[in-house]
Amino acid sequence: MKLFITTEVSWDTGLQKIHHIFPSDYSKKYFRKNYGNEIKEILISLVCLESNSFKRRKRFTKSDSVLSYDIIFDYEYIKSLGENEKWQFVANELISSVNIIESYKFKNFNSELFKNDLTQLCEDFFFAEAF
Repeated sequence: MKLFITTEVSWDTGLQKIHHIFPSDYSKKYFRKNYGNEIKEILISLVCLESNSFKRRKRFTKSDSVLSYDIIFDYEYIKSLGENEKWQFVANELISSVNIIESYKFKNFNSELFKNDLTQLCEDFFFAEAF
């Protein structure tokens, strides 16, 4: 399975740094297990913009077996956090976003195993990173 994490963020939030925190091959290293055959790719978009007029997008395309969804952060709250607090908050939100996947009630997707691997990724890179 492939996992992609993208950002749509205001520059002053600092969340674009996520692309420098994770190594470019994180998907191959952390998500090479078989979680089931219903999902081939997951695209998570981290959204934190000054305008709070966004609704969470979530979509599963059965023909491609691609699930995509947004995690929307409150702009003012993210800006108020220190670096370590911010990344801990982002990591916790990423991990808890597995409930979005579970809301689809896939019959053949091991969400617990995926959550464990996502947690390991966050522990290795968010919590180990010295900001």
